[in-house]
Amino acid sequence: MESMRISSFRGWLPIVGSTEASRGCKHLCRHCPIVPVYKGVFRIVSPDVVLEDVRRQVATGAQHITFGDRISLTVFATQWNSRRRFIGNFLP
Repeated sequence: MESMRISSFRGWLPIVGSTEASRGCKHLCRHCPIVPVYKGVFRIVSPDVVLEDVRRQVATGAQHITFGDRISLTVFATQWNSRRRFIGNFLP
């Protein structure tokens, strides 16, 4: 699938998507705006769920996926034993 041409932009913009492999935070920092939302609860999303999310986005045209949380690749390195195993799902 080709990138989208945006008339006000000189060049091509890829179609992008995003996902997260974790939710929340276990810390209770006073300065942080997410503490009232998660209240110190931290959850890791199953790698299979994240992988399916990425597959669906790629199937609908996404050319770049951004992981919105800080620990996604760390989670996959631990739970999948290798980042290559995860990334390999999308390489020809």
